[in-house]
Amino acid sequence: MAQITGAAPMSGMQIEQLLNQMDALQKQVTTAAVAGLALRREDLQAQMALMVPLDTPLRNRFNRIKGEGGAHDWFQLVPTVYAQGSFIGAGPGQGFFAPGGLPTLVLPSYNRLSAPYKIVGDIISVTFFDQAAGRTYDDIRANQMQTKMLNAALLEEWCILNGNATTAPLQFDGLDVLVTNTLDYNTPASYAEIAAPVTAFQLQEYITLACQRISNNGGLARCVVYPYPVHTAIQNVILQNMARINMGAAAFTAASGGLSLKSYDFGWGEIDLIRSRYMPSTSYGDTIFVLDDQTSDPVNIPNGNIVQLVDLEAMNSVDLGLIATSWQTVVYETTVLMVSCPNFQYKIINYS
Repeated sequence: MAQITGAAPMSGMQIEQLLNQMDALQKQVTTAAVAGLALRREDLQAQMALMVPLDTPLRNRFNRIKGEGGAHDWFQLVPTVYAQGSFIGAGPGQGFFAPGGLPTLVLPSYNRLSAPYKIVGDIISVTFFDQAAGRTYDDIRANQMQTKMLNAALLEEWCILNGNATTAPLQFDGLDVLVTNTLDYNTPASYAEIAAPVTAFQLQEYITLACQRISNNGGLARCVVYPYPVHTAIQNVILQNMARINMGAAAFTAASGGLSLKSYDFGWGEIDLIRSRYMPSTSYGDTIFVLDDQTSDPVNIPNGNIVQLVDLEAMNSVDLGLIATSWQTVVYETTVLMVSCPNFQYKIINYS
């Protein structure tokens, strides 16, 4: 037998220790029986299947601007109301004057508003072992970065609708708090415009009323935001109404399905139909928002958006370095929702 050059012979104790180590290693190896000739590897797809919600329609829709300081402040021009209607400063009784005279001075009214920025995000933690074990398949850190960024966006979408800084101080106020003009679906008799609604078309009449009141206040409804379960109801009532108009069937109420609209004109201009999975709901029913997020408002907002997100820090990530044997990274953004003209927004509550 050839001798290994330079290798010192092992003592009996060393041989016994080596055998014990091999025995312990053998106990950690799992055995799985292979049926038949299934001696083959599986085709492991490189990209994981994302069986998670990915839609953030309001976060994608609303304009974003850069913020500064610890809070976002803005001025709000409010109308001066007279018997003849709403004006900005002087009304008909003060604005008309004789030759050589002057109109009566009435200063415009402003409100100053402020909203502090809030931080929303998620954290990534990948151990050395997980990163090493998956290095021939996927970059786990990069994978988790994408996953956590998606989750931070979903958290922001939820807060845009449901955030309440009073009950949860770390959140910013969402639309359910900031939109204070309400129409109660359970009390149509409270509104002269729909005191005796046709039951099959009551939902359409409520949305139409919200559009009308927004226009009366000086805005223009741009979108209706509603929960997923309400989507079918809205599509059906639109289809029924179109059939009633086109076919002259006043009592036609049996239609369902058949179309899927992304926008519709409820009588006050075409508006977008947006369904959202995170819409607020109570034991009394669902909430539906009718919003004006785009009407030009050059006095307060030069870019013409009156519902927008103000970012102190846009979505970004910061490496926290090594913590124990893990790489950790925080993904976050610092932002706040701004509704500069609440009178241009309405919500229908208790829909069921």
